[in-house]
Amino acid sequence: MKTTRVLLAAFVATVFLSGFTQGGITLRRTLTEGDVDKYTFEILSSQLVYSDMMGSEMPIEITTSGKVAIKTGKVDEEKQEANVEIHVTDLKYDLGMVGGMMGDAEMPREMKFTGKMNQFGEITNVSAVGGGQPGGMAGGMMMMFGGGASANMMFPSIKFPEKSLRIGDTWEIPIPANPMLGVGDEKMVATIESQREEAGVPIYVIRVTAKHPTNVDMARAMEAQGGAGGNEMAGMLANMKISGSMDSNTVVWVERESGRIIKQETLQKTKQKIDGGMFTADVNGTTTVKMVRVAE
Repeated sequence: MKTTRVLLAAFVATVFLSGFTQGGITLRRTLTEGDVDKYTFEILSSQLVYSDMMGSEMPIEITTSGKVAIKTGKVDEEKQEANVEIHVTDLKYDLGMVGGMMGDAEMPREMKFTGKMNQFGEITNVSAVGGGQPGGMAGGMMMMFGGGASANMMFPSIKFPEKSLRIGDTWEIPIPANPMLGVGDEKMVATIESQREEAGVPIYVIRVTAKHPTNVDMARAMEAQGGAGGNEMAGMLANMKISGSMDSNTVVWVERESGRIIKQETLQKTKQKIDGGMFTADVNGTTTVKMVRVAE
């Protein structure tokens, strides 16, 4: 009888401790004025382009790398959000054959943005400071072949849920509608997969997946990035439309204590059709994004 009571007590204790350690996870981002989070990143796009005009598949690879610093400004304690300055520097490009198509188009070596970060880790209201994003011919070519022209591929971001979580729980993260890119009100699905240590730092591992259609009007997209420019190739790009689908799978390593992202890796698969009237092409491939926080 005594043995039974001991076993029962041990069972109850095990269940209690399991619930305590696996539940009650509240993800929040600590906001401290003056903090600077620095990252290195690399974006590799590998695409296969096929058109009847070419008669064969043409591989296109573009690599973009650089550094990004996110500086936290004044914190609104009531709203639990802060102004942030985002500075992308040391941008380097390996454009392969796309570089030859772009002629003398200039690619930026740095970019500056302002925005806001809230307690859920989300960076919002991002706007460029003084231009700097690839526009016209350069922006059009990068957009077509996945070269990382989109600024939000160059810094880490996530949105934690308000609710408390257990390992294995999921939540939805909205993707803001972007008529320029033909994206409606889509949603990503996030899952908190595990908790462990990474290089001695206690972390949570979160996976974020998404699947949505794309429908890009290049004329509108290039105009938003500064216009098509004056050369013949840029004019041809502006007449093109891109449709298809995009699947993404992102793993985010989040520091438990502060909620800051210490590493983020994304695999994006695209299947797209380019329609330029006289010229049509199928573009299928992958884009990988790797981002790592640099210790001070």
